[in-house]
Amino acid sequence: MKKKIGISSKCLDGNHILMMDFDIPRGGNRVDLLVGLLAKISEMVKLYGLPDFCIFKTKHGFHVVCFAKMSLNSVLGVYGEFKPLADGAHIRIGGGTCKRFILRVGGEIEPLMVYTGYNESQYQTSTAHIKFFSESYEIKVRDQNPDENGIVVFELWE
Repeated sequence: MKKKIGISSKCLDGNHILMMDFDIPRGGNRVDLLVGLLAKISEMVKLYGLPDFCIFKTKHGFHVVCFAKMSLNSVLGVYGEFKPLADGAHIRIGGGTCKRFILRVGGEIEPLMVYTGYNESQYQTSTAHIKFFSESYEIKVRDQNPDENGIVVFELWE
């Protein structure tokens, strides 16, 4: 069986970043999904004062990442706003409770755009996650309120 690699949302301090996977629905198209995503991202930036979002084009849709470090409950709250669009396959459940988000990386992923969030966001950002995505996919993301002591955790599964 082919192994898959994923990146964990969890930061060393116990906070998380928001990572979501959006597949094009049956009978839908990529443009309509992207328009819906951009509208929802704009709404979430205004509602929560979030920093930049990165949008990646995948074989089946899009990955969306926001580097703001938040409690798991806060991440799940923001994720819930996207739920009608997100496929949820990247959430690993353990013991009946979501412990972290795992986003598959590698394969056919290419950066599409950075949606600029608030310049003065209240959130600390995960420098480790920003470095991983910046170096792996050659994107430029502002590290507005950096956390210099983080690491990125990868997981393999079949």
